[in-house]
Amino acid sequence: MLVHRLLTLAFLFTASALLSSCEVSNLSTGGGATEVGQADKDGYLAGHLSGNLDRPEGFTSPDMQAIKALYANKGNAFIWRGRRGWTNRAKAAFAALQNADQEGLSAAQYLGIVYGLPETKKPSLIADAELRLSKAMLAYVRDVRHGRFNTRSKFDPVAVLSNGLGANNFGGWLSALPPIGKTYQELKLALSGSYGSISEKQRKKILVNMERQRWRPETVGGRRIRVNIAGQELEAFHNDRVQLTMNVVVGRSSRKTPALEDQVVNLKFSPDWSVPETIMEKDYLPRLKQDSDYASKKGFKVYKNGKKIDASKVDWAKANFKDYHFRKPPGKGNPLGGVRFSLTNGQGIYLHDTIGRNQFNKDIRYDSSGCVRVQNAPALASWIMQGQSSPMSEGEIKAAMTQKKSTFKNLDTPIPVSLMYLTAWVDGAGQLRFAKDSYGHDRWLMRKMGL
Repeated sequence: MLVHRLLTLAFLFTASALLSSCEVSNLSTGGGATEVGQADKDGYLAGHLSGNLDRPEGFTSPDMQAIKALYANKGNAFIWRGRRGWTNRAKAAFAALQNADQEGLSAAQYLGIVYGLPETKKPSLIADAELRLSKAMLAYVRDVRHGRFNTRSKFDPVAVLSNGLGANNFGGWLSALPPIGKTYQELKLALSGSYGSISEKQRKKILVNMERQRWRPETVGGRRIRVNIAGQELEAFHNDRVQLTMNVVVGRSSRKTPALEDQVVNLKFSPDWSVPETIMEKDYLPRLKQDSDYASKKGFKVYKNGKKIDASKVDWAKANFKDYHFRKPPGKGNPLGGVRFSLTNGQGIYLHDTIGRNQFNKDIRYDSSGCVRVQNAPALASWIMQGQSSPMSEGEIKAAMTQKKSTFKNLDTPIPVSLMYLTAWVDGAGQLRFAKDSYGHDRWLMRKMGL
């Protein structure tokens, strides 16, 4: 504790000298790979790394394993301390930690690990501060780049920071760590009050949405589609300017629409519909058991082993429904309407037209089995085709949507699609908006974040 207090006092005394307001606000002043680390003449750094000296206070075994790996990548030399004191790289790193609140993170969390860059000649204090800055930076790199609570993918902060330390402009590298997508950057501005004052409740919503944005950074620039699941709306952008907006119907709470990054690869006009197993089991099988003619009444074609059968002759109370394939041909009764916007995910999720037009006038539009029903499919199809080498006219699109046979229009330039669960966002008109947490994702994440 005494070492901690000495470091804290040293930081308070020297912080203003080390970090000018320009350095704090502009991390691009940070040093690069050419900065040479101080020699470990007294062996304190090596002692900590080898285990001959006790771990710095507050360090765990996993902390030291990560730090040892980081320093092994750099020849076990000082990273932040140079021949003439703390390097520009160290100052840029510490400034990033000080400004962590701007990224929706907690500066206090990192400054509780490293208290400053003490202007001292005492080797033990220098080694301690060096290691503390490394620990704090490993945490910050993970949090700002990958998210604190991202369990969907693995992340190696040691590898990422090691690469950054080799950059010619370390400060510039640091500045590029947070997501650069429109959604995240606008939430960052909203957190700062750029879109008006916010309440504490709204601040918390912004923080959890910024955290989720780190899990799946969105496509930047070009033509792209953003579907806001919580907001139940779709926006089509070109170079981050909204060109098309419409309501959508998304998955009910028992069949949630997943958040994912994907792309539209083709348009299937006048689509048929093959009933997914989950919908077959939960929605149609109980009705078939009550009425063996249900399939024919609803216009389904039923197949077994590739051969069409008479579904009314099947004992559905005993049959294994997985042996059967239910298909709804193109036409007025097809739930996909006149066009399907095909994605590439393996979850059977896509965007599509619908025959249920009255749903879009409702305030609450959580009614699908996971796919996204779009309000104005002809307009969306027209917008997508505008960016293709062989565009289609509105007349051609409407004709294709009403023909009796399914046809595909493959896209030579796939359109990125972001399915996001945004309860706080800035819409295409530049308005900060908030939505109800209908899926409960905010509640879970707020507990994890201690909000």
